[in-house]
Amino acid sequence: MYETVPLYLFSMAVLLILMISILRDKASLTKDRKLFLAMMFMNFMLLLFDYVQIRVNGLAGTFFFVVNQLSSVFIYISGMLLTMSWYFYVDYYIHKDGQRLKKYWILIIVPFIFNALLSLLSPFFGFYFRITDANIYERGSLFLVNAFFMYYYLVIAFKELIQYRHTIRRQSFIPMLLFVLPPSIGGILQVLSYGLLLIWPMSTLSCLMVYVFVQMERASIDFLTGLFNKREFESYMANLEKSHLQLGMLAGYVIDLNRFKIINDTFGHDIGDEALKAIAHVIKSSFRSNDFVTRFGGDEFAVVLFVEHEQDLERINQRLVDQLKVFNAQTPFPFQIEFSFGSDIYRSGLDNSVEKFMRRLDEMMYIQKQETYAKEKHNGRNLH
Repeated sequence: MYETVPLYLFSMAVLLILMISILRDKASLTKDRKLFLAMMFMNFMLLLFDYVQIRVNGLAGTFFFVVNQLSSVFIYISGMLLTMSWYFYVDYYIHKDGQRLKKYWILIIVPFIFNALLSLLSPFFGFYFRITDANIYERGSLFLVNAFFMYYYLVIAFKELIQYRHTIRRQSFIPMLLFVLPPSIGGILQVLSYGLLLIWPMSTLSCLMVYVFVQMERASIDFLTGLFNKREFESYMANLEKSHLQLGMLAGYVIDLNRFKIINDTFGHDIGDEALKAIAHVIKSSFRSNDFVTRFGGDEFAVVLFVEHEQDLERINQRLVDQLKVFNAQTPFPFQIEFSFGSDIYRSGLDNSVEKFMRRLDEMMYIQKQETYAKEKHNGRNLH
């Protein structure tokens, strides 16, 4: 087992660096990042206690015997906490609802409690493990039951990823799906080869993989709204130019929030930010999960998509209007949210480049906005 020590120390160092990196960016310590941080911390502690167990295993003396017992109990309980944290992370990443899992608390808590009881009783009855009089760790008769409980959360997280795959960005889906692969391989090898300790270092590899994916995603995501940012928008449009628009019938939208400056000046920037998040949700829910939706500055949004027929835009336009009505019918704000938009199909006769196409949509949006303001002025309408 001692040949595993360098791998454990290296894994702990990697996790420590990742955790410090996340904690330094306190301004963006959102709930999903906190869940991911908790998962990495649990992985770190498991490596630490497993390392301690490796060092004390076989050493004579009551102190080392007790440490071996306690370390084993901690590992069997916390291993399940690690996979549970991953399930919480996946569920929140998909649904962005911290209260959702309360509906399923029995399915989540009962397996954990049962596993914890078997872990706590193992020093006395040898369910998961036993420590011999010579202070040697040995697997118990129910060792595989613990493995089942641990992978239970990985399986239901995997199932949820598959079930809601259409709501997850394509760039995010595969890394999230592959998270279970390294610890699964490590766990299988560890079960088959007694003395081979791989599951926690392999879990570290999964954490590193997801961290890299999260960092890449954060570089392309607008922090406030969760939509793609201007940088990713420009990259996407450049790729469209390179493809010479041979991917199908290109359509686009340029959308701008009405009276945004008045909202900020009257109610403050915090409410203004909430209004931007609300309008982003309305826009995103009006399009398909694979349509490119971006906030490219201030209160300006754009959508790029491919359609089969030009008439599809009429249906999408109506869906945009309907989604906004639904939101305004139950708005938490003391005002109604409205936007103006320009939409059309890319027309080679008018648009000799994607950039010119988007500029034309921007002009269409501006015309609609001016018409809206003119009507409001005529009707004597104000913000409230």
